Amino acid sequence: MIRKIKTSSEKVIRHSEFLSKAVMGIAMAAAVLSPLPLLAADGYDAQIDATQREIQTYKNEQVRLRDYEEQLVDAMASLNVQLRDVNIQIRANQRKYDSLTKALLSKDQEVQQKSRELGSILRQAYLDNEITPLEMIASSKTVSEYMDYFESRDRLQAEMLKNLEIVKEAKQELLVKRDEVDRVLRDGRAMRDTLELKKNEQDELIRRTRGQQEAYRNLVIERNKNIAELRDEQRGANQSFFVNGKIIAGDPNKGGYPKRLDRAPQDSLVDPWGMYNRECVSYTAWKVHQATGKMPYWGGRGNANEWPTSAETDGIETGNVPKKGAVAIAFIGPYGHSMYVEEVLKNGDIRVSEYNYFIDGTYTERITSAAGLTYIYFEE
Repeated sequence: MIRKIKTSSEKVIRHSEFLSKAVMGIAMAAAVLSPLPLLAADGYDAQIDATQREIQTYKNEQVRLRDYEEQLVDAMASLNVQLRDVNIQIRANQRKYDSLTKALLSKDQEVQQKSRELGSILRQAYLDNEITPLEMIASSKTVSEYMDYFESRDRLQAEMLKNLEIVKEAKQELLVKRDEVDRVLRDGRAMRDTLELKKNEQDELIRRTRGQQEAYRNLVIERNKNIAELRDEQRGANQSFFVNGKIIAGDPNKGGYPKRLDRAPQDSLVDPWGMYNRECVSYTAWKVHQATGKMPYWGGRGNANEWPTSAETDGIETGNVPKKGAVAIAFIGPYGHSMYVEEVLKNGDIRVSEYNYFIDGTYTERITSAAGLTYIYFEE
């Protein structure tokens, strides 16, 4: 039992160290929960991603704290079992102690009674010794009666002495047993006090652990609010592309791609569909919006090679047959390339318009083979 208590104590120390680190982590996290600065349009997605990673970190800490809480609760259950067993032993030993005390009292009374009886015999013997043998014989009917009296008296005295010694020995044995039970009782009470102390420590650790979990939950809530604020700001920034609810077309020689997106440095703005400006996907997103008004927001999964999967997820048909108004996806390079199909020629080739084909953020038109491409049919 003492070994178990030592183990629980070591756990308490480890948990205390863990919670101290958790407190420091929460303090550091709370320190950065200041109002978020205004960002350039291209920084919103990055800031949202970073905040989401923070949230995941906090959730991971919550999981760790829950695991520690489970360990603490298990340790508390073990302490409660030990405490229960110790209390049972204390009560049992207390009953033994009380029983032995009662038996000792009885033996003490028996010793006193035997002592009184022996004292009576000794007093009688003393009186007998005051009478001369001749007087004793004269008072006896026969010499034999005289002899029987003294033998009986001596035998009774010896027997009384023997019984007195037996009772004293029994009393001494009871004293030894009671002292042993008393020692066990003291050890049990000391063990109980130690267990109560450890139980209080566990209670405090559980309370602190739950407090840290609550702190991390609050951090998650706060960071989710930050994300909502960022998305509101992002939507506000993207609204600047619209006039009376519509995005105004730009240079017709550049497929009508909006001037604000075309004239800004490449990747310095995020368009209304979550794409960086003057990229192939930003241009094709604009063309789909211009033609159908139904371009989904695919920010965060905006690489061209991700568009077919995104389309299927959103219930938009894809295929291998080229059609005018479709978006053609070429699985080239690490990100793929998207093109808008302006025309399907009689020989099967396609005329496309696009941005960033030459990795320079510029507009181009060209005729290319229709083979090996995946088409997304936004207009169907």
